[in-house]
Amino acid sequence: MRKIDLSNELAYIKVINMRLQLPTIIVLCFAVILAITLIYNIGVEDDGPGDSVNLQSAEFKMIRTHATEAYTAKDYDKAIALYEDAITMRPENAEVLNDLGATYYAYGLEYAGPSWPSWDSDLEGKTVAEGLDELQMAITHTESGFIVMNSASRNMAKAIELKAKELGAIGYTEAWEEQVTIRLLIGKTQQFLMKAEDAYKRAIELKPTYSPAYHNLGSLLMKIGQTDAAVDYLRQAYDLDPRNKDLEQYLTQFKR
Repeated sequence: MRKIDLSNELAYIKVINMRLQLPTIIVLCFAVILAITLIYNIGVEDDGPGDSVNLQSAEFKMIRTHATEAYTAKDYDKAIALYEDAITMRPENAEVLNDLGATYYAYGLEYAGPSWPSWDSDLEGKTVAEGLDELQMAITHTESGFIVMNSASRNMAKAIELKAKELGAIGYTEAWEEQVTIRLLIGKTQQFLMKAEDAYKRAIELKPTYSPAYHNLGSLLMKIGQTDAAVDYLRQAYDLDPRNKDLEQYLTQFKR
């Protein structure tokens, strides 16, 4: 049987294929050149979007690092300014808001001095007028800090709460059995602790699963005597982070 020589047919087919593929090859070449040009431009232009994002990210990390260093050195004014700069760059960042809250909290306690509470009075046996005089003395002497006053008279407590508000203090009254406790924040301590509370709450709004913000807010509220609200936040913190053994132990002891 004669074998058919396919060499000519193969050569012809190759020519046809080359003619068919030539436009495609040209298009692919243009596409490759265009892609290389775009990649090159993005990589070398100083104001390109890639560099802008990278530079912003590097600047953000640097600001946070310097803020942490300032906080550690107890330069709270500098730390607050840096954290606020970081928040301006990343307003959606719950972690930075939490750090800002912790800085305000530490600053507020520093203004309160070494004692907590800053002033503690038992008003048993005193008249309302004497109780108000005691309040005035406490505020004048303390200037900034946390004042606690105990009384068996609800009328006394009400009068002190109203007068304290007139004097610019923020008060929390807790009554149980025959005892009424008035807790007051004044001065810079009041200002910074309220800012800390606001920062923690904003962090929680941005990131409801972020346990440290719940933990810190609960600790702050416990510090100023808002026990029920404090325990609620601490429990939420533990629900989000059940591996936190210190928090688990604290809640167990508190329950007992």
